[in-house]
Amino acid sequence: MARRTAEPGAGAASTKAQFAYALLRDAILERVLAPGYTINQEILAAEMGLSITPLREALRRLEGEGLVGLIHHNIVQVVPLTPREWRELCEVRAQLEPMAASLAAKSASEPQLQALVRLAAQPLARSAKGRALEHRRFHYAVYAASNNQLLEELLVQIWARTHRYREIVLREWDFDQDDRSRHQLLARTLARRDVEGAGEMMKRHLGEVIDAVGEIVLREIGEGEAAAAPRAALRLGLSSRPPYLEGLARTASK
Repeated sequence: MARRTAEPGAGAASTKAQFAYALLRDAILERVLAPGYTINQEILAAEMGLSITPLREALRRLEGEGLVGLIHHNIVQVVPLTPREWRELCEVRAQLEPMAASLAAKSASEPQLQALVRLAAQPLARSAKGRALEHRRFHYAVYAASNNQLLEELLVQIWARTHRYREIVLREWDFDQDDRSRHQLLARTLARRDVEGAGEMMKRHLGEVIDAVGEIVLREIGEGEAAAAPRAALRLGLSSRPPYLEGLARTASK
């Protein structure tokens, strides 16, 4: 099987590190690398055709985003899903997203506001994953419209960590017409530049979504499942992974 290597001409270590970071981040967020899975850095570097230095740089970035953690000098683990992380993510989003909406009502340009109105008016996608993607695009557009770069970066990072829980949610819950209607109402409130109203509406919208999916998440990732995650991840089989991830360690952490 052909090995996936770094892009030709990517001679700078920073470019190779970005390459590794992007591949691994996508694999973690899409659960190709399951929560709790362990990664041997030396094996993975060889599989990707990289030296250990850019791979470690990529893993440090992922560690800073809360997606992996170092458990041995050359072994990292994809952070397991836990009820505590879920609750903390919801608590932080409940504070920061209304702030982003209020700032957007105050500071967004007219083109940004009109783009939000258009996003909210789009017909629902046919698939559940498509509807989840539309949901993300709308929220990302609100973050960008806040015109606060630090806040936008924080919320995108938090969204990425929350994204790992969405596969669980989509087994039983869907973003439907009611969710689209909430986005349309919020977009109109932003377009009126109602600062207080936009913040309150985002708070209410977020609360409704969290209440709807929280029971599902907490039921599916009870403490027992979180503790068993490393072993469960090992049962996925390498055939389901792209070639550049076949060098992952297959030994569960002890």
